Amino acid sequence: RPAGGRVEYAAGVYDNLQFEASGSPNARQADAPMVTGRIGLHLLDPARQGGYGDYQSSYVGQGRRLSIGANSGYQPNARAGDEFDIMAWGADVFYNDRALTLEAEYDSFVQNRAANPDIDGKGWYVQGGYLVRRAFELVARHQRLDSDDANGAFANTLRWTSAGFNYYLRAHGFKIQTEYTFKREKVAVTRNDALQIQLQVDF
Repeated sequence: RPAGGRVEYAAGVYDNLQFEASGSPNARQADAPMVTGRIGLHLLDPARQGGYGDYQSSYVGQGRRLSIGANSGYQPNARAGDEFDIMAWGADVFYNDRALTLEAEYDSFVQNRAANPDIDGKGWYVQGGYLVRRAFELVARHQRLDSDDANGAFANTLRWTSAGFNYYLRAHGFKIQTEYTFKREKVAVTRNDALQIQLQVDF
């Protein structure tokens, strides 16, 4: 995080043991690791210096932040029944001003397959929160994922809408989170709405 916390960059190299099988021609294999990277700019309050990345979706009424970022990832020379490469990229924005928090992200990927049509996917979400009282926050999110190939074999759309609240007993160190998610799928329609309640203690 150079420039006094105004700029942030990160990179990663990943290997997946699920792609280390051998023997069968349909076995999962990858001859190279996945490489990823992200760069971000913090335009109001700077990010914290040192330590782990500060990716809180709520700052519990503190500070003013406007952060924008871009990310990318590449996985070459993989196989799972068919040889393929994956190229992905995305962009995100985060804003908070005391009680109000807004966040959005867009991501896209292309799976280039050797013997079958390529698969294109894209997804996005937008979410927000408002601190009604000192420790009680109302939250909502909408997210969508689309994937398809030239033959329509992977055509699917997921649309999830969530609403809930967070109760911060001691900021993020001790909190209760709850949400109800309405799930809609284009291809396989099922009744799978979900209620989630989470208690977090961090020390």
